[in-house]
Amino acid sequence: MEKSMQEFIANKELNEIEIGMRKAILDSKPRKLVMVLTNRCNLQCIMCSRVNSGDNFTLPFELAKRIYRLLPYLEDIDLQGGEVFLVDYFKTLFSKVNEYPYMCKRIVTNGLLIDREWANIFAESKNIDLTYSIDAVTKATYEKIRKGAKFSDLLRSIELINEVKNKCNDTIRLSINVVVMGSNYKELNLFPGFCRKYNFQHIRFDFLRPDTCPHEDIFLNQDESVVSYLRESIYEI
Repeated sequence: MEKSMQEFIANKELNEIEIGMRKAILDSKPRKLVMVLTNRCNLQCIMCSRVNSGDNFTLPFELAKRIYRLLPYLEDIDLQGGEVFLVDYFKTLFSKVNEYPYMCKRIVTNGLLIDREWANIFAESKNIDLTYSIDAVTKATYEKIRKGAKFSDLLRSIELINEVKNKCNDTIRLSINVVVMGSNYKELNLFPGFCRKYNFQHIRFDFLRPDTCPHEDIFLNQDESVVSYLRESIYEI
């Protein structure tokens, strides 16, 4: 058994023991890690707080590399932005993370910067979970919400991943995150068919943060006609 796997198993066993003992201070290392690399993005989505704040920050590589000492112990790493594919050191970081085949690598992305090179990298990787942030599956609504995006570029990215998934690596898992809002709630019933067509295995519907785009917030405003529509259409979804 490889040394990294031995360390992984030993740490997992110790962690379970410490949790069972209800210890507040643990000697075991973390088994899951969420890492936000940047808040930079290539889009100007109408519901995004970053668009309103104007802030741009990327974690310096020297700081990002501090996670390397934790990698042998992780079951799960969640790499997020902003848009992670804008980070200039992301290939280097992912290559290091990819040395641990038993670790689930989750990437949350709008998917528009996934090119042939990245698709080939994923084809040669193990235990990959790609989560696409997609708020509509019609061109007009998608491009209205995700300002700066082209629906054709989204489909090209998804088709690239499906191509390498079918040829080389059927273990790549595809998921979708959807922010539900006024502009898209009448199109939610289109998502299951889109998921079947493009081999997405999981879909998550999320609520809109109330401080970002209040006029789109159908939950905070409690519009009875919207609530009634969702109540009736939920079974189609």
